[in-house]
Amino acid sequence: MSKTVKVTYNADTLETTIIVDGKDFDTSRINGKEIADWAYPFVVRKVRWDGFYDEMVAALGGEKAFDLVFEGSDEALAELKEALEDAPVNVVSGEKGNSVSIVYDADALTTEITVNGQPFDTSRINGKEIEDWVYPFMMRKIKWDGIFDELKAALGTDEYEIQFSGTRAAMKALMEECPETVTINFKKNDKPAKSANEVSVKSVHSSDNTANSIEYGSEQFLEMWRNEEYDTLFPIVRSAAESGNMEAQCDLGLMYQFGWSVDIDMSAALKWYLKASEQGDSSCMESVAQIYSGKTKGSEKIKNSKKAEEWFRKAEKATVDKGDFDYEAYYSFLLDEGRNKEAFEVMKRGARNGDVLAMVDLAYAYFLGDDYYYEDLGISEDLVKAGEWFEKAADAGHAGAMMRMGQFCLFAYGNVPEDNDRAFQYLQNAVENDDELPYAHLLLGKCYYNGWGTSENLRKAKEHFKAAAEGDSAEAMYWLGIVCRDEGNGSEATKWLQKAADNDFCGGLLALGYMYLYGNAVKQNFQRAYDFFKKAMGQGNAEAQYAIGNMYYDGLHVREDCDEAVRHYRKAAEKGVSNAKAMLGFCYLCGTGISQNEEYGADLLEEAAEEGSELAAELIDAYNEAYDEAYNNASNSSTGGGFDKLINTANDFVRSDKGKDILKKVGKGAAGGAASGLAGGSILSVLGGAVTGAAGAAFTAFAADDDEEE
Repeated sequence: MSKTVKVTYNADTLETTIIVDGKDFDTSRINGKEIADWAYPFVVRKVRWDGFYDEMVAALGGEKAFDLVFEGSDEALAELKEALEDAPVNVVSGEKGNSVSIVYDADALTTEITVNGQPFDTSRINGKEIEDWVYPFMMRKIKWDGIFDELKAALGTDEYEIQFSGTRAAMKALMEECPETVTINFKKNDKPAKSANEVSVKSVHSSDNTANSIEYGSEQFLEMWRNEEYDTLFPIVRSAAESGNMEAQCDLGLMYQFGWSVDIDMSAALKWYLKASEQGDSSCMESVAQIYSGKTKGSEKIKNSKKAEEWFRKAEKATVDKGDFDYEAYYSFLLDEGRNKEAFEVMKRGARNGDVLAMVDLAYAYFLGDDYYYEDLGISEDLVKAGEWFEKAADAGHAGAMMRMGQFCLFAYGNVPEDNDRAFQYLQNAVENDDELPYAHLLLGKCYYNGWGTSENLRKAKEHFKAAAEGDSAEAMYWLGIVCRDEGNGSEATKWLQKAADNDFCGGLLALGYMYLYGNAVKQNFQRAYDFFKKAMGQGNAEAQYAIGNMYYDGLHVREDCDEAVRHYRKAAEKGVSNAKAMLGFCYLCGTGISQNEEYGADLLEEAAEEGSELAAELIDAYNEAYDEAYNNASNSSTGGGFDKLINTANDFVRSDKGKDILKKVGKGAAGGAASGLAGGSILSVLGGAVTGAAGAAFTAFAADDDEEE
């Protein structure tokens, strides 16, 4: 969908407000100026303004084509249109209010929408049930935010009127999600054409004789009900309801609630639901409870929390098959009332009685603990119970629960053992049942990327990463960038990694920094590398702090400054970066950028190696390589004195300026190689294997001495 800009201009006060794609735009530079000034490029004092079109393109991230909703005088509108004459902008006047027309054909699954008289692109939703496009969803490469969010973006406001033409069932689906600021008018008797060659067909009003000839509940009645011939059926239903028929009373309540052949009247709906409830209809008891809860659209003035709870209790008790009771409506009502502990008990009861939504909510409550969307439950994270309820909901066919079970099997959460094959199957089933689960696509992408539970398949990995990225998963954007980088597609990689970074996924900035640092799929650029690392560091990313430490150590873009490198290494190490701890230990070992402390340096290196830092293992080998060189030099020049003298001479050499210089160069090579390996996504190999000889004895002595002190 095209981006939308809304402009409101007051020619008397010279005040201008602009909303760009739903976000307020700073107009302080142009307030107090005629539209003829700011519509065109100009420079005033120290205020730079590039003209309305160029400013909007910049605000939209380079998007050159957009819709413009303008509210102001006709003269101002004409002025703006003239300035935009050659621009790909669709200008719509919002002066007379905003109106939307929706024509939906439930048989052909076609939808026609006009917004303020302008056609709205429905190619993304044609062929889909109204339930699909009313709610937010993402299908393949198509992003859709749900009809009301889409219209708000198109109009630049959430206050507008909809003229809807379609079936009553479709009208019901539309009204269930309709915001209070939106008015929907149902075009009675209108039914959309089934093809371009057919005209709209109007339903036929029945005569009293026709109504009198049809018996409530008969096959003919049921067929007409299925065909939504409510105008004909209304008098039949009303007559049966007034005579005491419980099912007819329930049907009449539905007709008043959803405006089937009559105006919506929640009081009348409540009246007939109550009559059916008094005869024992449990579904009508639920409807009564929901109306009294104020959650049903149009029932706000009837809200009565005490009666709502009373009828929820009655409905649950009266429902024979508890799986048919809407527990989610019951505990949602209690949550809205701030009665969270009671809501939690209802949720648990619903889960035990087979309510799938209750199972899922209960699983998430245990999965997230008190971080869930309600407070004061006093429950702690319990991955064992979370896994049990996710599994039950997944077995009942809930796609989101399947996704979570895939996650549990991949990472061995709770009592669920690690099982990549089982995880892959859960995730496959999840996306087959619901293609709008970004996290499921992300995990499937990782399965294909790493060969978890399936064969490695970079093409499929990329497909799933892209589906997740288009569903606003920042981590998926990162992985998509990594795949593109591995393919050598630098422009595509930087695009997705930048998107990940813009969505607060610091890994994107870190990966971009390494790409530019080592020229991986892009031209090497130390300035850009430093800028990306610095931005990530500003967001608290410790790996970026370590990377900047390396740039100071090597003098890349910044001056070579080992003192500054040590400062960054120390901060990154304190935040748990093992490689930073390794480099800090190496600096202590060699006296680089800090006073030499061989014992402490060796201790840090060993700690880092135990934490899994292969860089630490490389640095240990690097130290030993330099020590061996020193030992060999001492041995070749020695005229006697035995082994101890050789060791002492080697020690003196390592501590000398020349020895430190050798160590520093070797350290640079190790650090640079480690960072390069990280940027390329490879696994580093340990150089040299086991530490042996005089060098090994010298290095391990530091750690041994330190252990004895402890």
